[in-house]
Amino acid sequence: MPALPPRTVWLRKGFTLVELIAVIAITSIIAVMAMTRFVGPSQFAVQGTADQLAATLRQAQTLARAQRVTVYVVLTAQPAKAQVCLDAACAQPLEGPAGVANWLRDADTVKLSAATGLNFDSQGRPSNGSTLQWQAQSLDGSISSQFVRLEPVTGHITVTTL
Repeated sequence: MPALPPRTVWLRKGFTLVELIAVIAITSIIAVMAMTRFVGPSQFAVQGTADQLAATLRQAQTLARAQRVTVYVVLTAQPAKAQVCLDAACAQPLEGPAGVANWLRDADTVKLSAATGLNFDSQGRPSNGSTLQWQAQSLDGSISSQFVRLEPVTGHITVTTL
């Protein structure tokens, strides 16, 4: 049978109370810093909504050309929402890429700078007579994205800074 170490050596194994408190304090600080990334929208969420808006407009324009029909887009400002429809009243919105009527995915904490209704004719031309532009923002307005612009005659859609 092996001999046991002396009692004084056996008692010194493990962590002291000071070491445990230091580890808990450091872990708490890191957790608080990480939580700020998950509370409220980040710059990535706001810019992602702007990119989704541009993609939605492009897809609606492409759908109008491909099907040779007028396609309507209804944008709601807060929370950010985009619906694509084949009728002006938007009674039956088309399902978006995520399988739901709102084509802006995970945009509950984001708003758009303006609510708008527009349409693309069978050749993909927008109904607006002047340049339209939107900006995605956090609900409190502290974070803003680049601008999504829709040109009146060509229907060219860009995401750009002013």
